[in-house]
Amino acid sequence: MSTKEIPPTLIEAIRFFADFDNCVATRWPQGVACPTCGSKDVRFIAPRRLWECKRKHSQKQFSAKVGTIFEDSPVSLDKWFSAVWMITNCKNGVSSYEIHRARGGRMPVWQSSFHDARVKDWKDYRIKVDYIRFNPVTAKLVAHPEEWPFGSMGGRFAVDPIPQGLKPIVAAVNVGPKGPTPKTSDQLPGLKPRPPKEKEFRGRSGV
Repeated sequence: MSTKEIPPTLIEAIRFFADFDNCVATRWPQGVACPTCGSKDVRFIAPRRLWECKRKHSQKQFSAKVGTIFEDSPVSLDKWFSAVWMITNCKNGVSSYEIHRARGGRMPVWQSSFHDARVKDWKDYRIKVDYIRFNPVTAKLVAHPEEWPFGSMGGRFAVDPIPQGLKPIVAAVNVGPKGPTPKTSDQLPGLKPRPPKEKEFRGRSGV
């Protein structure tokens, strides 16, 4: 799908992806191809909305969701595409609840007892990283995080750096023009340090 064909609003996106042909064109911009072998020599089975590859292999029939991350989802592809439109076009991100509400309460994104977790800032990112690192300890698989062979604490794997959008903003402070560095006495010609004054002590008798 070219940039000109991207719907500018959510309502238009829902209407656009409600057309099965638009979903197919979005799924295969260069034409329908078998997700197993890549062949474009396929025939469309209209009543079932399936395609059948004419080459000989075990997975000849396929739908538009086969070979995508939506393959095992019971939600139709038009609803998923409109949800992806929301995720990619909302500046501050979008939650599963907002997607569910925008779709009229007909699109449960997460399975029962599961929910999404949005990383708000760099502090939240650190909390999530520590949570993942200590999961093996919580599950009593190891006594310390660094003992877990598949984690980043053991040094085998590295944690991704904080994303640019989550890094703390450091304000630039303008301190004005830099003044001359003060010189010490040994750097000034003709000047010598003054010797310390001798302290006068008097006896208790006053002499």
